[in-house]
Amino acid sequence: MTIVRRLLRFPGFAVWFAWQMLRANAQVAADLLTPGSASTPAIVAYRTRRLSPMELTALTSLITLTPGTLTIDVDVDERDDDQVLYVLGLYAPADARDFHAELRELEDRLLRVVRPARDLVAEEEG
Repeated sequence: MTIVRRLLRFPGFAVWFAWQMLRANAQVAADLLTPGSASTPAIVAYRTRRLSPMELTALTSLITLTPGTLTIDVDVDERDDDQVLYVLGLYAPADARDFHAELRELEDRLLRVVRPARDLVAEEEG
C-alpha cells in the first residue's frame, strides 16, 4: 500500500518542482535581459538527513537542474553517515538560513515521494 501512496505523491512533486524551475528560469532570464546584474551569489554548506546513495544522487541532481543553483561538492563522512552538500546559489537569499530552508523543502518533498511514510515518521521522532 505504501508504494501506491508514494506513486500518488509523485505528480504533486513533479508539478511543484516544475513551478520552481519556471520561477528560476524567469529570474535568470530577467537578469540576463536587463542591464546590470541582480545576482547575489552565495555558497552554503547544507547538512542533509541520512540519505541513501539514490536519494543523495536525486537531491543533488534536482538542485543542479534548477537554473541558478549548482551542487559543487558532496562531503560524506562514512564513520557517522554525515552528509554535507556545498551548494552555489546565484540568486541566494541574503540570509543563509533562508537558502537552507529552500533546500530543506526540496529534500522534504523528495523524501515524501521516495520513502515510506513510516520511515519519515520514525525520522521525525528520532
